[in-house]
Amino acid sequence: MDIKQQATDQAVQHTTSIVGSKLATGMTYGGGASAFIGGLTLNEFAIVFGMVIGLLGFVLQVYQTLHKRQLVLAEKKLLDERRQREQEEHAAKMGLYR
Repeated sequence: MDIKQQATDQAVQHTTSIVGSKLATGMTYGGGASAFIGGLTLNEFAIVFGMVIGLLGFVLQVYQTLHKRQLVLAEKKLLDERRQREQEEHAAKMGLYR
């Protein structure tokens, strides 16, 4: 019984220390965030929020541009392959008439 009790106590202590560590980290981040936000005036908060929105808009625009470019290149490749295939078919048909 004594060994089981010691193992249980060690497991509880280990779990408690992990939970306590996670809770302390969360409280630290929460406290830092509230101090940062609480220290900002409404105008400063609007500036920071606008900068974040602007940055997200820029990132989205870059992503859309790159994605559109990939689509255009893929479409161009397909059209070139189709044109090449049609030319080969035309040459084969013309060969039948000779």
